[in-house]
Amino acid sequence: MGIVFQYGSNTCAARLNSPSRLSSDAKPIDKAQTVDDYEIFFNVLSLKNQCAASNICLREGSKVWGVLYDIPDELIRGKPKGRKSLEQIEGQKYNEQPILVVKPNGDRVPAVTFAADKANCQESLSTSVWYLSWILYGLREHKVDEDYIEHVRQRAIDTNGQAKVNTQNQIELIKTL
Repeated sequence: MGIVFQYGSNTCAARLNSPSRLSSDAKPIDKAQTVDDYEIFFNVLSLKNQCAASNICLREGSKVWGVLYDIPDELIRGKPKGRKSLEQIEGQKYNEQPILVVKPNGDRVPAVTFAADKANCQESLSTSVWYLSWILYGLREHKVDEDYIEHVRQRAIDTNGQAKVNTQNQIELIKTL
């Protein structure tokens, strides 16, 4: 089993464990926060989600909250027979990388996460209320502080405000989440 830190739409256990993803094999452990300074961005174009997907990048003075899952190693990477691995779900734009996180009780936990490198990041993208709702629902499901949830919502609004396309409708919907 491997410990995986999820900060995006897979914070929602129902989404991650859906039949088209890990089919109930990802076991939630606890919420956790990055030890190193990271920020959440919406800067990876997801063709599956038809919007900008979340990503984390190093940024001084900021932390990212997410959810730790215990996932069988064969479902983290590779091509398990008749199943999808997390590596396949995340797609070619994301790479597995080690990360150190801290649980609310103070325990530091080494984990892996998936993040995009700079070559796969773009500016002026927009995210969708549908995609963002998975993130916010998952963070609330795992009782992440509402101040951080508001921060993520505001990051999505700011992202959409800088998009090349008109996103005013999506921004108004995001404000309702």
